[in-house]
Order: sequence, then structure tokens, then C-alpha cells
Amino acid sequence: DTATTEIYTLSLTTLFRSAAACLGGAEKCIEIAADYAKQRMAFGQPLSKFQGISFELAELYTRLDLLKLQLMRGAWMIDQYNADPGSFTQKQINVVIAQCKMLSPHLAVDAAKQAIMILGAFGYTKDSPLEMAMRGAMSYVAGAEGATNIMKIIIARDVFGNEFVDK
Repeated sequence: DTATTEIYTLSLTTLFRSAAACLGGAEKCIEIAADYAKQRMAFGQPLSKFQGISFELAELYTRLDLLKLQLMRGAWMIDQYNADPGSFTQKQINVVIAQCKMLSPHLAVDAAKQAIMILGAFGYTKDSPLEMAMRGAMSYVAGAEGATNIMKIIIARDVFGNEFVDK
């Protein structure tokens, strides 16, 4: 019915937006860290030349890119579903969005933490945007718009079937 569809769409939109917000935060943290690593010199060269710095940011950037693609896939599935409800089931869409919501807050925390480490002590001060990014990302891990463990239940039900996963 229409009321159920509207509630479903609103709930899905909330999860979608929180995942997107986390990805935006992660992207900004990676950008701040990369800019700093290109400018900060150590032992006569930029920090970005050291594999200990560049490899960490490369890994974070790859995770970010993959999650962006999965989020775009979810948006595409929602568009397809709205045009033709037979194209995907709500369960299929739920799983894709739950995957994004489960992983994106952890990526945002990891990106903030790594950026803070690269910037050193300044990265953790109240004057740094990274300190606020870390607190914001942690709020999504802790439960804003659906805790990580709830997302795992949604995904586990898809893997095992409802009857094999505790409610």
C-alpha cells in the first residue's frame, strides 16, 4: 500500500543519506591528509613520498571509491524500483544500502584517524576539522540512523535466509 511504501522510502532515504554523509566526511579527511602530506617536508622530501603515508591513503581512497560505486548502485536500484517495482525487490535494495551504511561509518572513522596521525598533534586539537570529523563519524558507528549490527542482521538474512538468523 501507499503508506507502507512511503515509510519504506523514507527509512531507506535516511540510511542512504547517512552513508553518503560518512563518505563525504571520509573524502574530506583523505583530501586534508593528502594536501598536508604533499606540503610537509621530512628528511628533505614531502611526507607523501614515504610509503607509510602514501600506501595508507591509497587504501582509504580505494575503499572510498568502492563504497561510492556501491552507493550509486543502490541509488540506481531505487530509481529502477520506482519506475518498475518488479525490477528489484525491497530486500535486494535493503541489502545494498545496508552494506553501504555498515561500512561507510567505519571508513569515515579510519580516514579521520589516519588524517589525524598524518597531521600529528594539530590534527587532534579543537582547531582542526579532523577532530570534529572523528566525533561525527563515531556517532554514525554508534548508532545514528541504524547501528552497524542492525545492518549486519539485514545482510546476514540475505546470506542465510530469515529462518537462520536471530531476529
